Amino acid sequence: MLVPQRSGRIITLGSLAGQVGGLAAKRRLRSLKGGVIALTKSIATLLRTHGITANCVNPGIIDSLMTAGWSPDDLARLTAGTPLGRIGTIDEVAGRGGLPRLRSRLLPSTARTSTSTAAHD
Repeated sequence: MLVPQRSGRIITLGSLAGQVGGLAAKRRLRSLKGGVIALTKSIATLLRTHGITANCVNPGIIDSLMTAGWSPDDLARLTAGTPLGRIGTIDEVAGRGGLPRLRSRLLPSTARTSTSTAAHD
């Protein structure tokens, strides 16, 4: 669809863990997100002559289900090296109403209803 119209934008969601291979992420997540980043680079290279761009958003540590069980000491240690000195929020990555699928995967089930309602206001 994008190639015949000779324009388009592809955006994928990677992770800082896939970019730098560290932090507190598990090996599976680092490998998966590293693959997303590599795939996005390949797509960008292959489709550039068709006027199509591909970019990968690589957020850092986000307040989500993954970080819910982390100790305050671990959070303080990991956020000390971030530019803002804190972990990010889902809204900063997905926007208030954007990427509903991402929001539903990152939020605990108790927060999903209120968040999806707020997104449609």
